[in-house]
Amino acid sequence: MNSTIKVERVTFEWNDNHSRAGNFDTWLRRTNREHRTYKEAEYSKEEGLKIFTKLYPAGALYPAWIWYGSMQ
Repeated sequence: MNSTIKVERVTFEWNDNHSRAGNFDTWLRRTNREHRTYKEAEYSKEEGLKIFTKLYPAGALYPAWIWYGSMQ
């Protein structure tokens, strides 16, 4: 018997009403929830901060992947 598991995609959108730390906490919780769903290793706060800083550099208006994509 095959069973299908429906997984709702976890998304993160930057919230201008929250601090950078608040946005990081939200991003880390949602990212780790998705990792648990797929039985992947979760990020520690330190690992997550390295990734978050690359995706959302301080002072940027948009996530890094959008900005870099527009340069190609």
